[in-house]
Amino acid sequence: MKLAVWSVVILMMLSLDTVSFAQLHIRPINRASNSLATSSGARITATRDTVNLPFWDDFSFSKTAADSTLWESNTGAVINGTLGKVAPTVNVASFDGNDLFGNPHNPGGVGSDTVDVLTSQPIDLEAVKPDKRDSVWLSFYWQMEGLGEVPEQRDFLMLQFLDKKGSWNEELTLLGVADNRFDSFMKESIQINHDDYFHSGFQFRFVSVGNSLGPYDAWHIDYVYLNQDRSPINESLVDRAVTEAPTPIFSEYTMIPYDLLFDFPDTIYHEISFDFATLENKVHPVEFEYTLTNYDYPNTDSAAFNATLFYLNDTDDNFSLPANGRNTNFIPALNDSYFLGYDSLFIETELIFSSTTDGYFIKSIDGPEGAEVITYLTDDEYNYRLNDTIRSYFEIHEALAYDDGSAEYAAGLNKNRSQLAIHYNIPIADTITYIDIYFPQLNPSSSGEEILLSVLKDLSGEPSSVLREQTYIIPGGAQLNQFDRFVLDAPVIVSGEFYIGFQQFTNDYIGIGLDNNSLLGTQKIFVNTEDEWEPNNKVEGMIMIRPVFADSDYVVTSVDEPKPEVVIYPNPANEKLTLQGDFDYYELLDLSGKVLVMDRSRELLISNVQNGIYFLKVYKGANAIVRKIIIQH
Repeated sequence: MKLAVWSVVILMMLSLDTVSFAQLHIRPINRASNSLATSSGARITATRDTVNLPFWDDFSFSKTAADSTLWESNTGAVINGTLGKVAPTVNVASFDGNDLFGNPHNPGGVGSDTVDVLTSQPIDLEAVKPDKRDSVWLSFYWQMEGLGEVPEQRDFLMLQFLDKKGSWNEELTLLGVADNRFDSFMKESIQINHDDYFHSGFQFRFVSVGNSLGPYDAWHIDYVYLNQDRSPINESLVDRAVTEAPTPIFSEYTMIPYDLLFDFPDTIYHEISFDFATLENKVHPVEFEYTLTNYDYPNTDSAAFNATLFYLNDTDDNFSLPANGRNTNFIPALNDSYFLGYDSLFIETELIFSSTTDGYFIKSIDGPEGAEVITYLTDDEYNYRLNDTIRSYFEIHEALAYDDGSAEYAAGLNKNRSQLAIHYNIPIADTITYIDIYFPQLNPSSSGEEILLSVLKDLSGEPSSVLREQTYIIPGGAQLNQFDRFVLDAPVIVSGEFYIGFQQFTNDYIGIGLDNNSLLGTQKIFVNTEDEWEPNNKVEGMIMIRPVFADSDYVVTSVDEPKPEVVIYPNPANEKLTLQGDFDYYELLDLSGKVLVMDRSRELLISNVQNGIYFLKVYKGANAIVRKIIIQH
């Protein structure tokens, strides 16, 4: 998922290997998806007819790999929405020492090598009229480092042009020097000013040179635009855009179990933050639309689903562009009465920059002397409004999470028996059934290492503080941002404050995904390396460990008969439980397994049942499912 621009102090100033703070150790991770292919160092290529002007790509509609209709080849530039800082529009192309499959370009390399190369499709510049050739410019925005690893002085990003003789010529080189470190993207404009470039097979490419051993020496580019009728002096690109996705609707958590959601106080919601930008040299008031929709729920016709939960259309004359800015003036709280009888919310957020007057790209500017006749391209492929809308998706179901599901780094320990713990706080009692952890691919791998996971009432070290301890083996092989699930032998009851603990039994480094967009690490992470718990006071990012409060669903005995399909509400319940669906009878059990009630009616009166957590076992023939029920008078 991706977030508004934070005022983040980047703590991970990495060397070529590992930076060690007093407690946690931070390492870069392989960010490309290894699901793209299984071979190392392969190139993604596509063939197509020569493209015509304009050439435009702001990477808004690409994921991982650049659009092959615009780019002929790509040896490793990854399209993402997390590594650039204050980018012109959503998503950037990031260059580092990994290929597209997350593998180092040259694991045995020494010094700086050519690493990622992104090459455009052939572009027909021969079609440009002679009197227009002095108005052809290529522009792009760039940033060194961003939220990646900082290049060294010997590293660089180069732009090259292909002439009619088949030679690649260097046109611009950006060096990895301190003067090129900026917190926002910088614009470069290069004129196509040589006759040898005006041929039908013109191409340009970005070439990065850096450490080939992994995700080091990061460069990012955005908003690549090649067209005629351009001038670098006071050029105004008539494009306003959403630059990053809105922040989550919750103040701390990014995911909350449905059973807990409506018991939290309203303070769990916070003002939504997001960013707009303009590339036009004018000041604009902001008008936007923000919609929260429960976009899907399987097998239901309820009006509560595929319905608008929150809508805001607002104008802020004081929040003006061109500067990147943030709007934080509304809180989209949810209403529990709308969702009785269901156990999940599948949320879509849509943010639209609705005030924009963005039009189409200019095709040409012609006319008699002293007069301009502007011709616009009317193909939607060249519509500036394509980047005015951004959608994000998330679910409120079973997991409790601080992270946004996307790791920028790995954080971990490298000492035998060292521990870390994450602090959580929930408003009512519930049961943890699983623990989800993201172990990114690192070299050497942590696969096969033994770990101890624990659910702790506090960090006192007293035996009574341990609610559950279990050992597991790290499976390894997880793809990008893929969590491993560790199943507890039995549900663990927690209420109020609790901790999820992690302990290792090796001096080797075991890294866990670190979401650098979260600023909660110094508040929620605790480390124990010398038999004493200490708060983490260095790393602000959040380690990707999630307790999961899942129902204890299972099917009993028969495989010949269907299992019950029921809806049970409300949950938490007060006076009664209502059951809808096809079933024979049910049992209400306490946590020890004792049957308190056996019934077959559609309504179960519970006013005389004490507050607490129970299980409802619903039978259909020889099959049964179990649902966790919270009773709260």
